[in-house]
Amino acid sequence: MIHQLENLTVMQVEQLFDAPVLVALLIAGADGQFETSEIEKAIEIVHIKSFSEYADLKEFYQALEPDFTRRFNHLRNILPTGKKERNQEITNRLTSLNEVLFMLPYKFSLHFYKSIRNYAVHIANAAGGLGGFFTIGEEEKEFIHLSMITEPTHHTEA
Repeated sequence: MIHQLENLTVMQVEQLFDAPVLVALLIAGADGQFETSEIEKAIEIVHIKSFSEYADLKEFYQALEPDFTRRFNHLRNILPTGKKERNQEITNRLTSLNEVLFMLPYKFSLHFYKSIRNYAVHIANAAGGLGGFFTIGEEEKEFIHLSMITEPTHHTEA
């Protein structure tokens, strides 16, 4: 087990592992449709993060990578099919992540927060656009900064 997650319940660990998947679903489905290029980019970025992310997050992404597609398909199947309802459910789930982030060591939680926001931008840039410009659609702009997730502030290290 990843040592930074040792103090979490199984459910809280699952919330962390679902977070990148939920971000992928939120950004890729923000316009009501899931484009193949966005889904492929989501998978590719998880792979890249497994070896090029903050040192304390590499193990997290290495553990997520082989299970990402299964998690993506599972959550896509159980979330509401309507765009508005799905986006609201994902937003609610990501909002509840704030409690979990506060329970983690500060440095890890801050790196996770920065990583997940960076992840959202990469997915948003995966589809659309004209000659590499205007790749982020209006619907994606609403969610790209993941405002429902609060940047961790310094707290006591566990």
